[in-house]
Amino acid sequence: MGVVNYNGGSFMDYCINSNMVAEQLCLDGFRVEMPTACPSGKSCSNGACLSPLCLDSDANSTYPDGKNYFTKGQFNVVPFPTDYCQGDILYEAYCDANGKPAMQQEKIDCKARFGANYKCINGACGK
Repeated sequence: MGVVNYNGGSFMDYCINSNMVAEQLCLDGFRVEMPTACPSGKSCSNGACLSPLCLDSDANSTYPDGKNYFTKGQFNVVPFPTDYCQGDILYEAYCDANGKPAMQQEKIDCKARFGANYKCINGACGK
């Protein structure tokens, strides 16, 4: 996070939204505010683009919370490193909305939830 001192004031970088930071710059003796998109995989927090604390490999635009029951996810933090099966029960790990690991896994009965043809295979519900 940057700070620009200009004309007796201090101006700090801030988040415009979760994917964009307003950077404060000095350019030719003037203060300039430049909207800048965060790089892929990072989000804006407290005026800076940061990597999330928690990454779930099966999170995507359809399943932004990582609760993707049809793809095995890898989780970058303990206590739940991957989605896994126990019989036809899927244990789905995910990150919470703040990028922190959820402290419990969601337990999904693949047959009961998606139909008799579904079972848990290698950390995901499938046919």
